[in-house]
Formats: sequence, structure tokens, C-alpha cells
Amino acid sequence: MAVTIASAATDLQLYNRVYNKDIRQLMKNKMVTEGLLAPRVTDHTYVSPNTSMNDIVQAYQWQFTPKGDVEFNQVTNSLQLLKIDIRFLPEDLDRFHDSWMVEWVEQGKSRLEWSFPRWIWENVIMPKFEDNMEMKIAYNGTYTAPTAGTAGLTVNSCDGLGTKLAAAITGGKVVPFAQGTYTPTTTVAYLEDFCKRMPLPYRFSKMKILCAPEVAADFYFDRRERFGRNVDYSATDSQQVEAYNKILTPVPSMAGSKRLICTPDNNAIVGFKRGANTMPVIRWQEQDRVLKGLAEFYRFYGFEFYEEVFCNDQA
Repeated sequence: MAVTIASAATDLQLYNRVYNKDIRQLMKNKMVTEGLLAPRVTDHTYVSPNTSMNDIVQAYQWQFTPKGDVEFNQVTNSLQLLKIDIRFLPEDLDRFHDSWMVEWVEQGKSRLEWSFPRWIWENVIMPKFEDNMEMKIAYNGTYTAPTAGTAGLTVNSCDGLGTKLAAAITGGKVVPFAQGTYTPTTTVAYLEDFCKRMPLPYRFSKMKILCAPEVAADFYFDRRERFGRNVDYSATDSQQVEAYNKILTPVPSMAGSKRLICTPDNNAIVGFKRGANTMPVIRWQEQDRVLKGLAEFYRFYGFEFYEEVFCNDQA
């Protein structure tokens, strides 16, 4: 069949267009929360033994009067398996190449060797993975057993730090400070009261207070109003409750929450599987012109010693 101008017009138009070298995407969140947690590596379950003891000192008397019961306990955190399954049908790939990267059509090669899989993984899938981990799993994740053959909700992939804390509160392992709610104009007083309620050994120790970005912003504006606008007080400064040596540490994963979490470094943890990659590694497969990507990875979020976890009574 002869090639006419009419039949070739659609294809020729592709080369009459000038494309941006980048495909525009919505802004995505990086993985912030995991960077603030202490990493732990295990084969399946990580166990944190801990102990507590009652007072032992007493006035002298010659009789033997023992006191000071010792209690041993442990906190267990088990790995949960997560996955990524991606599928591109032939029409999906054709639409991509016909509308943007015409020169990436590499006929004669397996689709596994085309430039498309590598580009889509690095530029689209991995940024979305980080956004999912931060905004839906690291804090808010609540594991739900999947329905066979049906893709599950991202938030149901793994139990997040907030879910572990809520379970500890329900189980009586963590007792929140009964402070009630607060408003933007009472944030400074609320944070100061939060710190004041901690046991004395922790009250003045340097620790981070994990919170939502909105809480840190409210603290900034409330503090600015209290101390006036004519001082050298920048929004880029760390938000500190100075008298108690505490630093507000906003994390995107807690957005929308009024929860405050304060605990010593290395007590809030994230778990990885020994010998496995901490980040998903994709395996591409091609079957009947269909391109499939599969990846698995492990996580757990939690705490090692609940007695050192301090929080308010807001969710």
C-alpha cells in the first residue's frame, strides 16, 4: 500500500511538536518519618526486653525487710510483607510512546530492555512509593488481611507508628496526658503544659516532640504573637520549648493529627528484614506484550519501651 500524505499526517504531527523534557507531576512527599526512627534489623520479630523496679531504699532496722519488686517485660515487633504490582498493557505503552517518547520505541528488543521500564520506575513509581510510605503507612497504616485476588488499600499494607501507639494506649501500656484539645492561640501554653507533665528525669532532657506540620506552624504563630513581631524570629528556626529542652519535629505522616509524641532517641523504631533490600527492587516480566513489574519489601514500626513514650490524649 502506498504511503500518502493523508495516511501519514497523524505520525508526521508527532514530530511537529516540541515536548518538555520532563513530564509534570503533582508534588509528592519524601520519606521523612523513617529517617527519624532508629533502624532495627531482624529475620522475623524484634524483641525488646525491659524491666522496672519499685523503690528500694528504707530506714535502717536490724530485721530483714525486703522491698523493691522487679518486673520483667518485653515489647515485640514483627515484620510485615508489602509489595508493589504494576502492569502496563500494550495500549498503555503505545499511548506513552505515541504521545511523548516516540524515539523510545525499540522494536526487535524485549520490552524488558526498553528505556521505558527504567524511566517509569525511577521517575514515577519510586516517588509515588515514598509518598505512599510517608503519607499513608509510616504513621497512619493499619494492616488488614487482603482479599484474595483483589488489590488492597495502601493504608492497609502495614501497621504504622500511630496505630502501634493507639494499640498500646488501649492495652494500658501507655497512659496519655489528659490535656484535652487546643487552639492555634493556645499552642504555646499547651506544649509547655505537655512538657511539664513528664516525669522529672525526662522533663528537662533533650528530646524531640513528633507532631503534625500544622502543630509546628501554630506554635510558631502563637509564639510570634506572644513575643512580638520586632524580634529576630525566623520561620526556618527550629521550634523549641526552651525551658524543657524539647524540639518540635514536624513530620508529614502526622498531618491532620493533634497527637504529640515524645520519647528518647532510639526508642521509636523502624524494622527491616536481614539480608533484604530496605527499598523495593523491581522485577520486570513480559508476557504476551504485557509488561509487569513486581517488588516486595518488609517493614515494621513501633517502640521498644512503652514506659518512655509520652503523648497527649488527642488522636
